[in-house]
Amino acid sequence: MKPRPTYIPSSGDESLMPSEINTNMGIIQGVEIRRNSAFVERCRRFTPGLMLQVFALCKFAILLYFCTHRPYDEKELPLVVVALCLDAILLLSAASQDFCSLIISWIITCTLFVFYLILLITVPIFVTSFFTSDSAGYSNIPPDWRLFRDLISYKTKEEILLKRGIEFGLRIEIVLVTIVFVTGFQFGLLNSTLNAKLDHLKRKRQAKETRNSVYLI
Repeated sequence: MKPRPTYIPSSGDESLMPSEINTNMGIIQGVEIRRNSAFVERCRRFTPGLMLQVFALCKFAILLYFCTHRPYDEKELPLVVVALCLDAILLLSAASQDFCSLIISWIITCTLFVFYLILLITVPIFVTSFFTSDSAGYSNIPPDWRLFRDLISYKTKEEILLKRGIEFGLRIEIVLVTIVFVTGFQFGLLNSTLNAKLDHLKRKRQAKETRNSVYLI
């Protein structure tokens, strides 16, 4: 059998050189990596802010709906106004994405989270002790009962008040748990948004310092 002829590329046929092929592949891969990193960077930068905007808008709309459609006493009006003002501040800070407004919302949210957490721990204790203080001496409650909702409906007035007090305390506990969860989620979104903005500013400063060092060299 005749040996196969070996092709030797000429100097003008540079497109088929292995080194050129490897170089072109490296350039293409570098461009793709830069595109992917730019996309990831944009997602990392804008996603927390968008999530905060959607959350703030939904929270303000739900609270406004309940305030306008739920009948409440005149004594509750200051609390309703304060809650609407706080959610309006959060909505404005999420829409503007300004450092000052975001930090103000972060401080308010952190304070509310600590306050609601304290209420979650202390309020059920005071509610239970308040409702059971007058009826504890008149009713014989088995000490091994744990499920308050399965209590038998007693006929005496003191025991009925005790059952109502326990159910009222459980409802308050559920409401406080929900408020703490929502406030904690809001606090996490504000943290993520502030961290994303700080990271973006840090990267811009590093890029500016790199350009200045290149110009100096």
